[in-house]
Amino acid sequence: MELKDLAALFLMAVAISAGVLTTCLSQRARDAAFFLLILASAITDRVDVNFVTRYWYRAATRGFEFSLVDILAVSLLVSSLLLPRPGHRRCFWPASLGAMTIYFLYCCFSVAISEPKLFGLFELSKIVRGMIVFLAAAMFVQSERELRILVLALGCAICLQGVLALKHRYVNGVYRVTGSLLDPNSLSMYLCTVAPVFVAAANSNFPKYLRHFSLLCCGTASVTILLTISRAGIPIFALVVVGATLACASLRITFRKAAAVFLVCAAVSGVVYKSWDTLMARYGQASLKDEYLGDQFENRGSY
Repeated sequence: MELKDLAALFLMAVAISAGVLTTCLSQRARDAAFFLLILASAITDRVDVNFVTRYWYRAATRGFEFSLVDILAVSLLVSSLLLPRPGHRRCFWPASLGAMTIYFLYCCFSVAISEPKLFGLFELSKIVRGMIVFLAAAMFVQSERELRILVLALGCAICLQGVLALKHRYVNGVYRVTGSLLDPNSLSMYLCTVAPVFVAAANSNFPKYLRHFSLLCCGTASVTILLTISRAGIPIFALVVVGATLACASLRITFRKAAAVFLVCAAVSGVVYKSWDTLMARYGQASLKDEYLGDQFENRGSY
């Protein structure tokens, strides 16, 4: 190990110990840690360290990665198990943990029968880190209060992506914006994942400020995904947002809802019109046959 790796291990141990102690002593600190956990998940590569790095390895990670997100997740998980918030359960089996465990065991088997094993171990470490974050969030979010913090943190992350996307396009002249995720397709899938949360929050009984903020985040996500010019991401985003709206909104027609739908359609039409030439150029670069069945290196079919 290099000196920087030893220093990183020492700092990680100190940070986790301090994080666990702080979140055990203060519920406010626990709330802040969860907020930062959600916010930092979109910038994890900026606050991480990699061990046994293989830089040219192209996958979810290029080494055994450890970041600020992991420190916050471990601190939250341990403090929630040791000193749960009043009215919260100390320990329970979260939904989907069984499916995640089965998937992890399958991946372990796949790595065991494959060579070289190093790159497979990289991916296994990523899965374990994801499961720890999942458990930390599940143990923390047990009431509407924590759910509001989740929506607020996700909204701040989306606003950050929106600001970075506008900067990339109109200041730096980037054709396909990446936000903080370093790849436009990664950004588009991130937006597709979190956008339904804001649709649900906007149609909930949350405080008015949070519902309005959720609507703002929906609009920000819509503009940002157009700036990614992701051929798969844009239609997927439209489908999940419409699906979430149909699932969450009341079917009773009112003047307010009709006006809201009209304003949303007008705004979306304006943004699409502004981006029409760029979108058509992007979609015209390759047909579905070329994209999935072509002979070019690393086409989608090869994955």
